[in-house]
Amino acid sequence: MSEIDDPLVPLGAVIKPHGIRGDLRVHAFHPDSPIWDRGKRAKPLAVTLRKADGSESRDVQVKKISRAARFLIFVVEGLEGRDAAEALRGWEVCVPRSVLPAPDEDEFYLRDLVGLAVVRDGETIGEVEDVLDYPASICAKVRSDDGVREVPLLEPWTLAIDLEEGVLEVGAWDDLPVQS
Repeated sequence: MSEIDDPLVPLGAVIKPHGIRGDLRVHAFHPDSPIWDRGKRAKPLAVTLRKADGSESRDVQVKKISRAARFLIFVVEGLEGRDAAEALRGWEVCVPRSVLPAPDEDEFYLRDLVGLAVVRDGETIGEVEDVLDYPASICAKVRSDDGVREVPLLEPWTLAIDLEEGVLEVGAWDDLPVQS
């Protein structure tokens, strides 16, 4: 299965090395996710570490995950020494979409919104390019003929999301600034 069929989903980012052996401090975007609760693993967790710009990536096996107060500590198979860990500072920690547990019936993963057609008053006006998770709200980054808008996933801007139909229906739109 290719990355197009099974896209990588960023679940965190490497903050910095932890200690001198090559362990990594990782900021989990959703620290309560059950994917992290495996402690010392019978089978390592396969993840892809990649630069945020996507220019470089590396598949690794995480042998152990420990929780600290504000971060996770990864013990990565074959990663030895502080310098090797330092070289990964800022890289995203990703897994294929298929590894994630199925969402409940009334839930979805934000990643699943990317590529949806954006519809207003029955007319397709754009496409979701990305989803931005800000502290105050989550926004769909929508490209339309007149530019890019960040549409909050809240009423009155977002009226409905239908993953089966592949549609994000928007309402209020004109008050959102257009980026070039």
